[in-house]
Amino acid sequence: MTKGKFNESQIVAILNEGEAGLAVAELCRKHGISAATYYAWRSKYAGASVSDVTSMRKLVAENARLMRMITLRARRMQRDGRVLQVDKAGAATAPACARQLAPLPH
Repeated sequence: MTKGKFNESQIVAILNEGEAGLAVAELCRKHGISAATYYAWRSKYAGASVSDVTSMRKLVAENARLMRMITLRARRMQRDGRVLQVDKAGAATAPACARQLAPLPH
């Protein structure tokens, strides 16, 4: 995603001006944005404060980091053959490499 002209705190400030009663056309002309941009921002940041937007950005970044960790772990497990295979009936079976091992003597 490309870096926009305005950061989140500036967007929230612009939306607060609109909520204060400034006409949308005048607000858009003042800040050099289109009406479509204003309404897109309003649908995304409606009623949010700067701290809400900042915490939301941090949560999104943490969620992305955790999803990358899960994906990496799943790929490693699949590569190492530790993922259970599922047959056509839906029953889970041990991986093919585990079935090739002989049982240990007692």
